[in-house]
Amino acid sequence: MNFPILSSGELVQSTAIRSQPLQHLEHIFAGFSRQTHRKTNSDRKSWRLRYEQLNAEESMALRAFFESLPIEGLFLFTDPWTAVDYPNCRVRNYRLSLACDRDGRYSAEIEVENAD
Repeated sequence: MNFPILSSGELVQSTAIRSQPLQHLEHIFAGFSRQTHRKTNSDRKSWRLRYEQLNAEESMALRAFFESLPIEGLFLFTDPWTAVDYPNCRVRNYRLSLACDRDGRYSAEIEVENAD
């Protein structure tokens, strides 16, 4: 299953944010001295996708995609910055926020994470 594409042909809008989680590693030595450092897990990524001014077709495509996923269902997501395909992605917290304004334009927010 692939993530839906907007009618413009783009996967996301410019308000998208990509991040990589940091891990905090702590070493405890003899005498209980400690050394802590951060490490980026380059294999784990997440994308916070915010959409504005969507038309009804685009918003319904996002909704249909979300509703067709089983809980914790995996899908293919293409990183919009690098064009790398991540086949094992899921919606974080199984949540899609979708709203319609008085002019019939939609906004949506969804967070995707690499499940590897």
